[in-house]
Amino acid sequence: MEEWRQCVQWLIECGVLAPTHRATWPEAQVFDLAQTLRDGVLLCQLLNNLKPGSVDLRQINLRPQMSQFLCQKNINTFLGACRTMFGMGPEDLFDARVLFEVTDFLKVIKTLSKLSNTHLAIQAGKRPFPNASNSRYEEEDDEEDIYRNLEDLANECDLADEDDLYDTVPVEDEDIYGDIVGVQQPIQKSLSVHEKKNYVVKELLDTEKNYVEALNMIVQHFILPLRNFISQDDEQIIFINIQDLFNVHKGFLQDLEKASRHQRTTINISKCFLDWKDRMLIYGQYCSDMQYGQDHVDSLCQRNADVRAKIETCQMACNQGKFRLRDLLSVPMQRVLKYHLLLRELIKHIQKTPSASKEEKEGLEQALAAMQDLAQYVNEVKRDNETVETIRKVQESITDYPEGKDLSDYGRLLRDGELRFKNQRDNNVQNRYCFLFDKAMVLCKPLRGDTYSLKDVLELSDQTIDECKNAVPEKGLFARDKWNHYWEMSDKRGACGWTVYVKTSELKRKWLEAVSMALDNLCPRQLTQGKGATHQLEMYTFKEPTRCSVCSKLLRGIFYQGYFCSVCGMMCHKECIGHMDACKTDAPLPPPRDFNTPSPVRVRAGFSSGPELPPRNLSTPRTPSTPSQLENRHMLVQADRAYHGIPPPPIGDRKALTFNDGEKLETTNTTDREWWEGRRLRDLERGWFPKDCVSEHRPANVRRASTGVASNRASIGYEDAYPGNPVERRKSAPLVQQLSVADLKKYKWYSGQMERADAQKLLESLSMGVYLVRESANKPGQWAISLKHRQVKHIRVNQQNGCVFIAKDKMFQNIVELVEYYQKNTLGSSFPGLDITLAIPYKEYKNPQNRNSMPPANAAPPRNRRQYHPIGTAVAKYQFAARDMRELSLQEGEKVTILSKAGGDQGWWKGQTAEGKMGYFPSTYVEEVDE
Repeated sequence: MEEWRQCVQWLIECGVLAPTHRATWPEAQVFDLAQTLRDGVLLCQLLNNLKPGSVDLRQINLRPQMSQFLCQKNINTFLGACRTMFGMGPEDLFDARVLFEVTDFLKVIKTLSKLSNTHLAIQAGKRPFPNASNSRYEEEDDEEDIYRNLEDLANECDLADEDDLYDTVPVEDEDIYGDIVGVQQPIQKSLSVHEKKNYVVKELLDTEKNYVEALNMIVQHFILPLRNFISQDDEQIIFINIQDLFNVHKGFLQDLEKASRHQRTTINISKCFLDWKDRMLIYGQYCSDMQYGQDHVDSLCQRNADVRAKIETCQMACNQGKFRLRDLLSVPMQRVLKYHLLLRELIKHIQKTPSASKEEKEGLEQALAAMQDLAQYVNEVKRDNETVETIRKVQESITDYPEGKDLSDYGRLLRDGELRFKNQRDNNVQNRYCFLFDKAMVLCKPLRGDTYSLKDVLELSDQTIDECKNAVPEKGLFARDKWNHYWEMSDKRGACGWTVYVKTSELKRKWLEAVSMALDNLCPRQLTQGKGATHQLEMYTFKEPTRCSVCSKLLRGIFYQGYFCSVCGMMCHKECIGHMDACKTDAPLPPPRDFNTPSPVRVRAGFSSGPELPPRNLSTPRTPSTPSQLENRHMLVQADRAYHGIPPPPIGDRKALTFNDGEKLETTNTTDREWWEGRRLRDLERGWFPKDCVSEHRPANVRRASTGVASNRASIGYEDAYPGNPVERRKSAPLVQQLSVADLKKYKWYSGQMERADAQKLLESLSMGVYLVRESANKPGQWAISLKHRQVKHIRVNQQNGCVFIAKDKMFQNIVELVEYYQKNTLGSSFPGLDITLAIPYKEYKNPQNRNSMPPANAAPPRNRRQYHPIGTAVAKYQFAARDMRELSLQEGEKVTILSKAGGDQGWWKGQTAEGKMGYFPSTYVEEVDE
């Protein structure tokens, strides 16, 4: 067997490759393995499998496919751990670029072979390779021949095509959420439409009550008892603003309960969501920092035995140790992303109710739009924090980057990699590592390891780009190393021009697309036409959650979320520029203050001075004020008289907003009858002021943004939106009524009654694809599948109408049929990101001769690029403008083919337009249609 194939088998045995990975297929090529390892993620996980704790996974980027910088940083982390933890010498290792560029993959195989022969690897019970008895002895030239031309394949195959950038495996979190918040009774098909509607209302109330109890449990059983064991800073990092979440949802639940007792139940429920939507913006901060909180729990427990013991005591007192504290911290994010699903289900039944009024339907549509907007905002805040963290790592790697300047000032990182620049004056050629941001190309000289020296910054607003479409590759210039494809850049101010070289035409296309995207972000094409051309718009970072002046939806993310007009003060999404009213230019306002963009240190949810942290004295928690019956309006107002803070706002924690006579402001909260909240347009400072000090400012040629919401919402049920919905769980008769325990004992995957923790312990050291089916010891008749993927996953088996299932689109008569199906078919079709079959029953794992890690005969052939098959069609309800190369721009009414819903829990689907363009778009911006 070829050495690289032996390497594949070793990686499977080490538990980092699935037994059915495409590198195991008979038609597989060595590039299939190389492409899998190029981002460094699996290599770091490999070391942790051989020796737990070898690599701190918090220090690596788990989704680096778009960035050469991040991939090489991961690879260097692996190489460093090989030296320090496994005692390997420099002669045993390779350079990070060798793997990323796949210039000498044989050397990578040799390194992994050396690793397999280290004491720690053998001590872990893994057989080293190559095995002489299993080796194909070939001429050295023949062996090296299969590794040739891999660099060319790497240049053509983007790592971004290999996996979903928004990929998640939310199975465990869903299981925790279902046990803590979800109720157990499914909707019966025999119920009338009215009864089904009432059921969803009850489901909303019951789960909200359970959620409030869960938040209170965290406060009472963790925050308070830990006060004497951890510092205030530790508490803030771990629990973030859970106290504020508890206060908000306590008030929200009270209003929901009042609404449910009212004759106009659904109308009042809609109003509850609309009244409380702005208060729920604090989820942006929580979801952004949740991962940091979970990691900090682990770090504290590792460093301090007393803290670890106290947390374990709290866990036992709270839930008999069923869930860890870090697991409980995931529940708020799960909850906030469920509201739009519940409302969508309620709308489905309301639409089928003949007696439902127009007011009822429109109210629910508005509530759904609000919760979809909130879900999208929360997801983007979290994603932007990951982006800022990446930029921070880049800045740290540039050893001589000027102090006091932040790389994030240049916007989002769109692409990075090696380029060659030829000075058009003296023809001097320089190798540079380029980081392309929205506003600039940052050019560096690579140093040792992951470090760089800053050489130049080319502001894109000063550059003219010539794609040189008809240019013939300069074969004579770099004939030996293929740098023959180029474009030209010239400085508008008459400074030096550059010819920029890359290795292939495909790389040239991708770089020019990224540069074009940056230029369009900097100066959107809509600014050159229509009413958008009347505004003085610039990319802008808003301190606080801000709504678009055109569509009234939240601006997404935490920095450079949208555009601000320095003349009229309008704020909007990129895609809304073309729908703006003409700018009011007859009374220009002072330009806004030049706020700094977020520092490359960790940003807290995009709030430069976010909501107050909960007080240390939790015995008297703050209670949010009850929403007023007044409509909350965002509008431009003008001061009729000056206000300098006297009298002060009546509620103590409200800050006064001072202003002069004639000054213009924007209101953000007008629900109080005497005091309004707003911000000054000249500097965006926010606070409260007497409402009688101002009057609405509505210029004749400026229409206030409409607050209307489109009514053509999707009507699919929320039980279809994610597999294994906890709503479907219930206490029931055993799921295998027609099979006895004696019948099941003959199956090597059957474990009998087993606790989740025991299954976790049993599988975590085994290979990927090993699984078992267990019956709950506490809930007879409740079954679950435990499966080793990258981590151990636990999937609940549900029952409905005499069938068993883990995803509603695939029903089975009994548990045996279900297992046999998923032995042959990937779980990825039901659980995006879990692209694996039930490969090896756990009782069979210790008998290698009985295992067959090869895929079935009809398995798909290996591929160099990720191939997608359409799973549906959608129509865009709103326009969406892509901000980076991963995203897909959509026009309102445009059809898009859905290719993947793997990022559904994070608000993104992958699709393809009729023109063949492929990328990600917000799932809430489209409606699925039947073709």
